[in-house]
Amino acid sequence: EICLVGSNRFNTFGNHGSVNYIKLKHFESLEKVRGYLKEECGCRILGVEIVEGAKAVHDHPFEGNTAFMLGNEVSSRSPTTP
Repeated sequence: EICLVGSNRFNTFGNHGSVNYIKLKHFESLEKVRGYLKEECGCRILGVEIVEGAKAVHDHPFEGNTAFMLGNEVSSRSPTTP
């Protein structure tokens, strides 16, 4: 499942048909998607960002359901993002 936050307009150009096999769910805000992932899905949320000092994803000890939160291509995630 892919959770999209913000505008419900997005482009799937170049998906080679994969969009037909995944579930997309839209949320108006980070707070709403956080509530859904933590409370309804029981997920631990892991922020993924390419920055100096970041830890490698493959070195993380995953336990249970995990949601990956990817940073914006234009600017980095805020360290205080919920």
